[in-house]
Amino acid sequence: MLEYQTTRGYVIEKGVSLEAGISALIGLLLDIDVDKSLSLGSKNTALSLNSKVNLLSDLKFVPKDIIWQFQTFAEIRNKFAHLQYVDSFVKCFEILSDKKAKFLNTFGDKVDSSLDEEIRLSICFSFLCMSLGVWLQLILKKAEFNRHQDFKKVIVIESLRSFFKIPESQKEEIEKVMKFVDNLINDIEVNKDFVESVEYIRKQNQNG
Repeated sequence: MLEYQTTRGYVIEKGVSLEAGISALIGLLLDIDVDKSLSLGSKNTALSLNSKVNLLSDLKFVPKDIIWQFQTFAEIRNKFAHLQYVDSFVKCFEILSDKKAKFLNTFGDKVDSSLDEEIRLSICFSFLCMSLGVWLQLILKKAEFNRHQDFKKVIVIESLRSFFKIPESQKEEIEKVMKFVDNLINDIEVNKDFVESVEYIRKQNQNG
């Protein structure tokens, strides 16, 4: 956190970045142009951060434990954004007292328990932001991959349909089509690029 930046400013800034990432992900999943969208864009009709997180949950594309992280972030951000009283993490978690224990257990296991409570909570919040940033990058990567794989599956089906229309006498043509289909089927497998990106993004966040 920058020394001249208030805690509220820091949380709001992180909220703007996260919301942009969530909008991009939902837009990709639902094939929506975010810039032109009434629900995901910057217009007055756009959904709130909470609503976008809930929609992400309904799409069942994100693990429940990670959805909890998104929801917790949204609640923290909303308390800082809408309650003048909340100008510190201590005050924020006085209101979100039911979430405090899990928040500290999830992100504070490596934080010195002897530190001032505000500092401990702020470090945990930073870890939460890092976790969500990594997950958003990975989920976007996976969503793009799934979309590409679905396209390949359509090609396989259409190719097989074409195959059954080819007269048996045209053996050379049959072999070409089957080789093409076979290559596509072999390519529909575990996304190695996605797996490799996990390590890349992890290192990127560690170095940053």
